[in-house]
Amino acid sequence: MKNPKWNREEIILTLAFYHKYYPSIPEKNSNEIKDLSKLLRKLSDSNNESFNLKYRNENGVYMKLMNFHHLNPNHFGKGLHAASKLDSEIFTEFENNLEQLKYLSNKIIKSLD
Repeated sequence: MKNPKWNREEIILTLAFYHKYYPSIPEKNSNEIKDLSKLLRKLSDSNNESFNLKYRNENGVYMKLMNFHHLNPNHFGKGLHAASKLDSEIFTEFENNLEQLKYLSNKIIKSLD
């Protein structure tokens, strides 16, 4: 079963994480990435969605973060070229408004409590 496309809330949470740690994104087996994966899975649970065990796992979350490297004009490496149209739109929307991104991310997290 193929995982669904990333939605806006998932991308906002992951992009906020990206900007929090950039340029030193934690390794994919780090506790930080594991916690982000758990948060994204909790978000799907709150939306009454059920997915397979690979849904927003550490590998997928890490790949999404590397997609943001590709979109980031301040990043000198290549990153991954698989960024979606929605990734690009949201990255551009918040590129110069990281406080709003952080605010929305915190709002999403608080809604899960």
